[in-house]
Amino acid sequence: SEKGLVLGQGFGINSLGQIVGEAYVESGLTHGFLATPTGTLNWSASSGAWDNPDNWDSGLGFTPNKLLPAVIDPSKGDIVVDGPASDAVIHSLKLGGGDGTVVLNLNAVNLDVINKLNLYSNAELNIFTGKTLTNTGVLTNQGVINSSGSVSNQGTLDNQNTLNNLAGGSLSNAAGKTV
Repeated sequence: SEKGLVLGQGFGINSLGQIVGEAYVESGLTHGFLATPTGTLNWSASSGAWDNPDNWDSGLGFTPNKLLPAVIDPSKGDIVVDGPASDAVIHSLKLGGGDGTVVLNLNAVNLDVINKLNLYSNAELNIFTGKTLTNTGVLTNQGVINSSGSVSNQGTLDNQNTLNNLAGGSLSNAAGKTV
């Protein structure tokens, strides 16, 4: 009986960190494989641009995406993050939790969070005019959300602190969803 796959070579890596390649079994049959990364992307800079892969600890040249949870924890001091610079769909995001403060400015794009968005008491999320934060999972806010853009809740929004709907801002809640 065959014992299992032996990975041969990788042919490419995509922006999500997935690697495609070929593998072999004892009999010599070739099979394709898709390896998907696991773990968490942690912010590793003092402040800066979301889209700079050097600001994240993956070491593989990618930024938060729909496969990996992301954490911006200000344990080494205050952090201000600008971005992302283009529309993004991410797995989940934890803002705050360390000793400093963290501010995430959505000033250029729309951000869709498909699982969890947790803002701790030392976190601030700023959504600027014309931009949308879409929550399809669970958004727990213990910090501050300032929105002159749009917050679209298609999941559960648990607001335990401050959600400022500023001039021009909107909050929409999908039918049957919880605020």
